[in-house]
Amino acid sequence: MSYSLDFSEKELLSDLLMSEEQITHSYTSSIMESTCPDLRNALSICLTNTQNCQFEILDLMNQRGWYKIKEADSVDIENIRNKFSILYNELS
Repeated sequence: MSYSLDFSEKELLSDLLMSEEQITHSYTSSIMESTCPDLRNALSICLTNTQNCQFEILDLMNQRGWYKIKEADSVDIENIRNKFSILYNELS
């Protein structure tokens, strides 16, 4: 029995995006749990590369209208800045 797997570009990019997100989470967890500086550094490089790849996929999907990205306005940015400033001060 043979199967034909014809995926659209949108389906392939969506799958790639989800895969990159999972890999990003795995690298982040591994970095947080590692005590070896060399391993942490190597994983950090991998994480950055994965994040860059994830952004490229996201950008391609956005260009094609398959993933809408909401631009943050100055009010949103200021609200987030205030929120994290309060959290930072509470933890200090």
